[in-house]
Amino acid sequence: MAEPPFPSAEEALRCAYSTIAKKELGLRGTLADPGGGELSPAEQMAQAAMIINTVRDRIGDPFRCAIGGAMMVWVDWPSRNEKYAHLKALANWVTCPNNSYKMHCLAMWSGLHQPDDKRWSERIGVTTRTLYRWREGKESGVTRQADHFLKVGLNVATDVFIEVGIM
Repeated sequence: MAEPPFPSAEEALRCAYSTIAKKELGLRGTLADPGGGELSPAEQMAQAAMIINTVRDRIGDPFRCAIGGAMMVWVDWPSRNEKYAHLKALANWVTCPNNSYKMHCLAMWSGLHQPDDKRWSERIGVTTRTLYRWREGKESGVTRQADHFLKVGLNVATDVFIEVGIM
């Protein structure tokens, strides 16, 4: 029996999103698969599409949104906008007293930009400590909630990937 191509759902998703990003950047070459062989660029793209489409078709929101928001690699404006769309959808399940700051926190969580609490503090009239609590709070912080959805999403993806033979 052949060894599955990926040891974890996270590894499969990182590889898939990385492959898509490399195509968008126009990078060529082959990557060794974890099984020791090599895949051609066309095979890599097919594999990446299969992984991403499996998530799209078999994993529901908010978990699919968390996976796309956290793992998608943005290399140009269309891919950045797609990543942001995942975060905007995830925001429907994440709570925060200020919706604009919630989107800022989710974008930081996903790697789209860096924190700017001083500017946000002046903009919405709360202290930077309050902003930190909204963002990193023990149970209700935006990033904690997003991490929870991502963790559950990866667990669901693991089950789905085992079922379809990706893992």
